[in-house]
Amino acid sequence: MRRFCLHQRSGIFYAELLTAAGVKRSTGKRTRDGALLVVADWLTRG
Repeated sequence: MRRFCLHQRSGIFYAELLTAAGVKRSTGKRTRDGALLVVADWLTRG
């Protein structure tokens, strides 16, 4: 099951973490691969 969704606004990817709080954060990355690496780091470090 996916734990996040990626959205792009103005060329920057944003991650929406699928938790009860529904947190939306900017990854600061312009490429999907870069954004995925940032989100994976967030999920492993907590």
